[in-house]
Amino acid sequence: MAHYEAYIARYGDRDFNEMPFNEVDGLIFSQLAYVDYAGIVGGVDAQFQTLLDDAARQYFALHPAEEIDNEIGIVQKAIYLLQEFLIIKNFYLC
Repeated sequence: MAHYEAYIARYGDRDFNEMPFNEVDGLIFSQLAYVDYAGIVGGVDAQFQTLLDDAARQYFALHPAEEIDNEIGIVQKAIYLLQEFLIIKNFYLC
């Protein structure tokens, strides 16, 4: 996951207008799909949108570190990636 962190650290201050969505962004978002956002974001028919930044903050407010530590590998890695997002603030227009 270190390569994701390096990418986020290097390009975290740019939005998709400055640097168009690319394959690495797609990989990152595909990993974030493993996080269970139940109770945080609406379904397909939701009448509102939730920004990734807001969803991440709500996720960590609802799920204590002990719970995250007990997740299985790929889910836990996705959650840590979400946490990295909050630290570096990449994709801030999502």
